[in-house]
Amino acid sequence: MTLNDEQCLLEVRGVSKAFSDRRHNRKVVLDDVSLKVQQGEFVSILGKSGCGKTTLLRIIDGLIEWDEGEVLLENQSVGKAQRQRMAFVFQDSNLLPWRSVKKNVELNLESMKELSPQERSDRAIEALRLVGLEDAADHAPYQLSGGMQQRVGVARALARQPAVFLMDEPFGHLDNFTRERLQQEIGALIERLNATVVFVTHDIDEAILLSDKIVLMEADPGRVSKVFNVDLPRPRWRYNVRAHPEAMRLREEIVTDLHLKIADWVQPEEAMLNGSES
Repeated sequence: MTLNDEQCLLEVRGVSKAFSDRRHNRKVVLDDVSLKVQQGEFVSILGKSGCGKTTLLRIIDGLIEWDEGEVLLENQSVGKAQRQRMAFVFQDSNLLPWRSVKKNVELNLESMKELSPQERSDRAIEALRLVGLEDAADHAPYQLSGGMQQRVGVARALARQPAVFLMDEPFGHLDNFTRERLQQEIGALIERLNATVVFVTHDIDEAILLSDKIVLMEADPGRVSKVFNVDLPRPRWRYNVRAHPEAMRLREEIVTDLHLKIADWVQPEEAMLNGSES
């Protein structure tokens, strides 16, 4: 879903960031990064490890200060008020073991002083219902599987009713079967809610499955190298996306741009077999 620029919800303008090590050597992690995210759009930031994807996401959320540039939410420079309208889903669910599932979800609402205890409770239950865990509200986190714990992490973000969801490889630590199931479940939920998402991943197929737009980043320093529109029919969980000709074409283009193809110097299989016989 590609909307007009005037409907742009979140914008990163020329953001740069450098870190210094113990010897005061300065390393530029992000260099002049710009991107636009429109209302209701699912945007994936894709790239190899070390290209600054997570740093960029944390800058958007205000967890890290940037050196140059600007981050705007609804055309307003992001400050404390705007940050309250974004919710972060981390790689690990990081649930507090001494709190119930419901109380873990409520934890993300306790800074919202305008909500009464009953309103916090109601929001937590509704968020758990959306991810299919309403019946587990009173469970302890250790009673849940890894996939269910990550759903609680998503519910924690949903309860805030944010304008933007920021997701940092939320399925990255799960086994392949659980990961594929959650990709479909959470992708379907995000689509049903028409939510706006900025999603960090290093998985090409995951980005194609979930995204309206893929922002490809290169490293040393981290820069936006290309932006792809994902023109695939929705809902995508109802067919084999990987087998769709457009998905195959897009994947091939991304693999080429990331220089992931086997190098020319690698011997063809026949040569390798012949060599092994000698």
